[in-house]
Amino acid sequence: MFRKPYRVLLLAIGFVLCVSAANADSIEGFTVTGEFREQVRVYKFDPGVTATMVAPPVRDFHPLQPTTLIVYALPNGNTTEQTIGKFLAPGDDWHFDIQHIGAQMRLLRAANPGHNLVLVYLENTQKSWPAWRAANPNNSALIANMVTTLRAAVPGSTPDVYLTGHSG
Repeated sequence: MFRKPYRVLLLAIGFVLCVSAANADSIEGFTVTGEFREQVRVYKFDPGVTATMVAPPVRDFHPLQPTTLIVYALPNGNTTEQTIGKFLAPGDDWHFDIQHIGAQMRLLRAANPGHNLVLVYLENTQKSWPAWRAANPNNSALIANMVTTLRAAVPGSTPDVYLTGHSG
């Protein structure tokens, strides 16, 4: 029916439309970013807590599949960027090469198809969870509120939640 050049053109248009639709389906409030095209959203909680939520790429996140939310309290002394990790370049701080939680999460996602794994890096301005908890006597209620807010941000059925951390 269509000549070959027209078929190629129609396929190209279809591909562009599919890619555009996939980008439009990112989780509400999230931004697609980085070389791995993960979906990221940053939350600020008082007093002095930043939660960086990282969901799988749009093509891999399916709200109808089971979801696990992993809330990871950063190691004492580390920033979110250091905890995510990266290849070291000359002059980089050594903290970028000790956790590599970003790479570990991508490996877990690849090993668990059919399951959404969403990670939250939980950082506080003191860079110490024991110090933050000591400064906030109502810390249990504050943490519970954070988890409730983060859990509600993940579309689909209510995710299972795991609280974890390192050195503090």
